[in-house]
Amino acid sequence: MNQKNILFIILITVGFKTFSQTDFMKFGKIDSAEYFTKYPADTSVSAIVLGEWTSITYNNFKQNTDYHIRIKVLNESALHYGDLKILYPFLGDVTRIKGITYNYENGNIVKYELTPENIYTTKVVENRYIKSFALPKIKKGSVIEYEYYKEEDSIVTYCNFQKEIPVFKSVYTIEIPSFFNYSLVCEHCEKTKNLVEYKNGDKASGFINSIKKLTWIATDIPPFYSEPFLKNKLDNRVRVELELNGKYVNRQLVPFPRTYPEYCNSLLKYNFIYSNLDKQKYLNDDLKALYVNEDTTLNNVKTIYDYMKNRFMCDGKCTIQPDVKLKESYDLKKGSIADVNLNLLMMLREAHFECYPVFLSTRDNKKIYKDKLLTHRFNYVIVCVFLDGKQYFLDASNPLYIFDKLPLKCLNESGLLVKKDSNNWLDLLRNEILETTVVR
Repeated sequence: MNQKNILFIILITVGFKTFSQTDFMKFGKIDSAEYFTKYPADTSVSAIVLGEWTSITYNNFKQNTDYHIRIKVLNESALHYGDLKILYPFLGDVTRIKGITYNYENGNIVKYELTPENIYTTKVVENRYIKSFALPKIKKGSVIEYEYYKEEDSIVTYCNFQKEIPVFKSVYTIEIPSFFNYSLVCEHCEKTKNLVEYKNGDKASGFINSIKKLTWIATDIPPFYSEPFLKNKLDNRVRVELELNGKYVNRQLVPFPRTYPEYCNSLLKYNFIYSNLDKQKYLNDDLKALYVNEDTTLNNVKTIYDYMKNRFMCDGKCTIQPDVKLKESYDLKKGSIADVNLNLLMMLREAHFECYPVFLSTRDNKKIYKDKLLTHRFNYVIVCVFLDGKQYFLDASNPLYIFDKLPLKCLNESGLLVKKDSNNWLDLLRNEILETTVVR
């Protein structure tokens, strides 16, 4: 951290001493002009997170999130922090949305509240919705805050304490029922304070009505600055991450898949998309129209690849799970990266080529641990074709991509070959880089 940022964080701490010593973050309560007078504009940052509070609880196996954040806007480039889009699944919801903009006008603190008619619900893809809203009257010098309650089915929860702007204080709590078993990953958590307590019982009571409450408190976190060619950007931030890996039934642990072979087997057996990759027959007519004979030659692979990458309009969404049924995306000629590449895989298999999905985590995402199963970190799927003793990596999500040349974002060490009993990791770095970046 340079001297300017260190000084900036000190100013935050000193100028807001009373904030940290009173009740933390009561929504709608800003009664001190210090929020507006103790923070002179600093050109090095556009805003400051004055406070952030996240609480995760569970009810009937549903994950419930209470979220509250307060931000000081230092210049016009930070006005976008008042525009929010919250993604949630079909079986979940986002409720209790409240928002306020505070402006200091003529010596008085003036509130401008978010109204219900300015909260919108939009269906973005199959079984996915967005609640969106924009806080009113934001300008340079405003203090904004909003809160909401989110309910969803999820086996993953995380908190990024470090953001693109400084964070004065962030509190993250999760209450884990005794019948859940989690894997925990802490990145740079030496900068946080961790507390553990037990509710409805104590540690000695075992599984009887006990809830383990974990709390992390982060203070004075500097902004995160990305650098050229920096991999796994999220892993370089101060953050915690938990993934559900099992639950207790009658005091016995019933694990979710614990190894990558178990994960691959479960995916190929129970996942609606991946268990049916060899059962789709809607590609036959178009395959015949390509004049691809039954000879498994490299030219035929290239013909199918060129056809598929030019057929689709890809939205660029990084995911291993298609948004809709694959036939639907094929007929619409548009979809996510998974929609495109899994359709490519099915056509290649229909043409009798040996090929498999390969899961990976992109360079701007998170690192994959081969010895620790954290499946939610996979966010990209490509196709690997095995032919004449060689392997070819294919990504048809962009018409400008080249056969067996992966984009730079995919070159993140290794990818998991998805097949039965697989613990095979393929070297992605052996693939030639499709893009180059010149740094002057």
